[in-house]
Order: sequence, then C-alpha cells, then structure tokens
Amino acid sequence: MPELPRSSVKNNYDVSMKIDQLMQMIQANNDSQERIHQKLDLMTSRLCSLEANQREIETHIQQMENSHINMQTRVDCLSQNQEVFKNDAQILLQELQESQNRLHKNCNILVMGISEEEDDNTIIADLLSILLPNYDRNFIHHRLGQNKVKEKNRPIKIKLASSVDKSTALNNCNKLRNIDRFSKISVRPDLTKKQIEIRQTKLKSKDKSTSANTSSQVTTRAISRKRGLDIDINAAGSSKILRSKANTTNLMETT
Repeated sequence: MPELPRSSVKNNYDVSMKIDQLMQMIQANNDSQERIHQKLDLMTSRLCSLEANQREIETHIQQMENSHINMQTRVDCLSQNQEVFKNDAQILLQELQESQNRLHKNCNILVMGISEEEDDNTIIADLLSILLPNYDRNFIHHRLGQNKVKEKNRPIKIKLASSVDKSTALNNCNKLRNIDRFSKISVRPDLTKKQIEIRQTKLKSKDKSTSANTSSQVTTRAISRKRGLDIDINAAGSSKILRSKANTTNLMETT
C-alpha cells in the first residue's frame, strides 16, 4: 500500500481534530440547552406555583373582605339594636320615674289661695275638719317654693295617710262653697308634670269640641230663622223643630 503524503495525513488529522472539537462544541451546546431547558422548566414550575399562591392569596383576600363586610353588617345591626335598647331603656326609666312620682304624690292634695299671713297649722286643721270630718291621723303640710313675690300666695301641700283619704277630701270640696273663710280657696290633687300635660291636652280637646258644637248650633239657628222655624237645641247638640210660620204641629228632629 502506498504511503500518503505527509501533508494529506496532516490535513486528515486536522479535520479529525476539528470534527472532534465541533462535536465537543455541539455536545457542550446540547448540554447548555439541556440546562437551559431544565432552568426553564424550573422557572415555569415556580411561576405556576407563584400563580397558584397568588390565586390562593386573592381568594383569601376576598374571603377576608367578605368577612369584613359581614362583620361590619353585624356591627351596624348591633349599633342599631343598641340604640333601640337604649331608647327602650330610657322609656322604661321615664315610666319608672313617673310611677315613683305618682306613688309619691298619691296621698297628697294641694290647697291654693291661703294667704301667707294665715297660721298654716290652724287653717289646715280647720280645713281638714270639713273635708275629712272623721280624720284622726297625723298629716304633714308645707308651702311649696320660696316666698319671692309677697303678693302671691304659695300653695300648701298636704300629705294624708292614704289615697282613700285623698279621694274623700276631694269629693267633699263642694262643702267649702258655703263657708266664707274657705270660699276663695281651691283644693286639687297633687299631680305629676306628665299628668298635668295629659289633663291640659284633654281640656283643650274638650274646648275645641265644645266650640265646634256651639258654632254648629249658631249655624243651625241662623238657617232656621231664614226658613221661619223655631229651634230648640239641647246640651247634647241635637235640635228639635217646635213650630213653623204655618203653625204646623209636626215635630222633626235633626242631628
């Protein structure tokens, strides 16, 4: 076999070396790509994990927001209930105070119009001898307020033994009309502020009703005069035609 020229052998060796280097570079590149793929896979896995964590965090945040809304709703509801309970407690406290005041005043009467120059002990004893002839128990009395206006007589509060004695005394007040010494005084129950307001409201309502009835009666009389009729109007507000100009004897009732 003939020998190859040295130059040819050298060239073949160089080519072989380059091929080996190229193969090493290709292997190194493949290894590098493999590492890159591994890193990409790892990053993708971590990214997926982060996304899952983010979704979990968002879900947790939404749950917390919902819980906060529910808690706020409950707090608002409790605040409203607390306000209602507070109002109810205030009303109950006022009613209790009113009951205590009425109980405290239940046996009391007030005497108005007794001069400041009178001997209170003597005149009260004489007054009770008329209002409560058989009263033999102790009683307490005193003037209300300070005597700042000399021309004004302060009322006298008398505390009796029981509410029955109070009712009896008030029922016997008509006996004072025929006694000159007591003709200018008045006796009334000792009422609370709320009782006074209720009584004033009832009196105003009664006055309005009376005024309306009076106006209706006046109108009825005016109309009857125009028609030539004589009308008899009683206290209840009903009217009766007595006669007409034609002297008819028929009776007619209108309300």
